[in-house]
Amino acid sequence: DNDDARVEHRAAMEPGDVAAGVRLVTGDYEQAGQQLMHMLGQEHRFPALSALLDIGRRGHRRWVRWAFAPQLAGRSDAGRAQLEDLLVVATDVYTWKLLRVDRGLSARATRAAITELCEALLAR
Repeated sequence: DNDDARVEHRAAMEPGDVAAGVRLVTGDYEQAGQQLMHMLGQEHRFPALSALLDIGRRGHRRWVRWAFAPQLAGRSDAGRAQLEDLLVVATDVYTWKLLRVDRGLSARATRAAITELCEALLAR
């Protein structure tokens, strides 16, 4: 199953390793980002597609919570919730699209920008 393979692929890192996490998630987007953007553009027309994408959104949030667990630990509930939201945004396919597709950055430059964004959030 493709979703199981993606979950297993995303688990191929030590929680807390920002560079590895960004490398994994942007690698996913390099392979399937354009297809995912197309699906997101169609979801308002197809309820079943929207339900499928909701599973993906929940899975991405779960992955962020796991991948950045060491950095999220020890914060207040409100601080942790806000940081989790911001990390979800920083590592989202839309963020990748803004940099990679709209700005035309290379895969490497996109990865570096998203890594810098995550590190800036975690330094707060």
